Amino acid sequence: MTALPRVRCGGPRCVRGWTLFVRGRRRDRRAVARSSRISSARSARCERSLAVAAARDSDALLAYAMNGERLPVQHGYPVRLIVPGWYGVASVKWLTEIEAVDRRFDGFFQADRYFSEWTRDGKQVKEPVTLQRVRALITEPNHEQHVEFGDLTVRGVAWSGAAPIARVDVSVDGGPWQAARLVGSRYRHGWQR
Repeated sequence: MTALPRVRCGGPRCVRGWTLFVRGRRRDRRAVARSSRISSARSARCERSLAVAAARDSDALLAYAMNGERLPVQHGYPVRLIVPGWYGVASVKWLTEIEAVDRRFDGFFQADRYFSEWTRDGKQVKEPVTLQRVRALITEPNHEQHVEFGDLTVRGVAWSGAAPIARVDVSVDGGPWQAARLVGSRYRHGWQR
């Protein structure tokens, strides 16, 4: 994806503790094919927020092109906010507005949809989905593959929204955990083989 030029934030608009309120409008594909002007009746608002510090520290970017061509509608044309390390649902497509507000923002796609919920100290905690959690996935052998007894090579990927993967452990059929050999360079926001 191609990013708009980087602009340093300064002056009274970048106050510590402020939140960026990001609004996009999903357009009906049939309407996009007929006209570049879309009525609000054929649109759905997508509103999310992120702290100004998170936007600044995450290398967030506004993407308007992908693979050297205009960003396709299904990927967020005309502009999509990409926040590296965050789940894709938090990267607003069809971006129309960015507004700095001095209060917490709880939009529909943050408070009513796309949130994590758990119990902490006996109280229910609910937070919007943002940073990707540490995950690992075995790609070989696949879950339906029958393997013979003996040595077996297990392949997979691991990723995290917060930092490069430092270590992966594997257990086979409830046996002891063994350190996996990581292949390739380690990058923040990159998949580790």
